[in-house]
Amino acid sequence: MLLQRTIQQSISTKGVGLHSGRRVQITLRPAAPDTG
Repeated sequence: MLLQRTIQQSISTKGVGLHSGRRVQITLRPAAPDTG
């Protein structure tokens, strides 16, 4: 059995794609228990 952890609130960041060189944004959102 693997222990599960999740973040408390959404977080996002922006940057430049490594291969594309294009602007990108990623958002991490909390998941419900036993999902993801």
